[in-house]
Amino acid sequence: MIRRKLAAKGFPFRAESSFQAFIAASGYHRGWGRPWIEEECDLLRQAYQTGDNLVALSHRLGRSRHSIRWKAAELNLSGTHPKPNGARQGRPWSEADDEMLRANYGRGRMKTGELAGLLDRPKSAVYNRAFTLGLDHGYCRDWTPDEDLLIRIAHAAGVSIIDLAKVMRRDPTIVSKRAIKLGLPFSQRDHAAPRNLRADRPVLDRAAILALAAPTGPAGDPWQSFKVVRVFGHD
Repeated sequence: MIRRKLAAKGFPFRAESSFQAFIAASGYHRGWGRPWIEEECDLLRQAYQTGDNLVALSHRLGRSRHSIRWKAAELNLSGTHPKPNGARQGRPWSEADDEMLRANYGRGRMKTGELAGLLDRPKSAVYNRAFTLGLDHGYCRDWTPDEDLLIRIAHAAGVSIIDLAKVMRRDPTIVSKRAIKLGLPFSQRDHAAPRNLRADRPVLDRAAILALAAPTGPAGDPWQSFKVVRVFGHD
């Protein structure tokens, strides 16, 4: 609308991207909603001074939490609230809570629901705190060349994708997707997975799977010239 009004007054009609860049360079910011009045600013300052609940203030003023945060930052109030953990997020995290989280959070350890029960917190709080501490659950961690090597060996040797996923501490569906991305779908291979009961099979670990890639083999063996050198601490 502003661009059209300027064009109607004889100014060149600017592209939206060009107009936005000029506005930002001029120090203007796009406004959302009604302007703040001084009485509202005083209430926000008082909330930061006394530690009042900011959610209750947002309801009282009829503003979103994003509007409250934006105005607090503009008034240089951000980070000065006497409750650093937030006014609505329960009790602060202690060093003991963080240590328990570090020791038990992640795939293959304690279930998140059980851990949340021990900490007396909702699961969402556990996920948020784990993210703040930089903890990796194990479901979405990055793939490494060593893991890709395990997939290639297991695919050629007929290892069950369930057994492989257990060794890699990943979900079988995730491992299957990665194998397909590598061009090695486990549903299409020369050596099919064993059909006997899993309880009757030998227990596999990383070293056992790596041992299936022998450096020599019969003619036509795709792993005939393959060599494994110091992967996962095994020769």
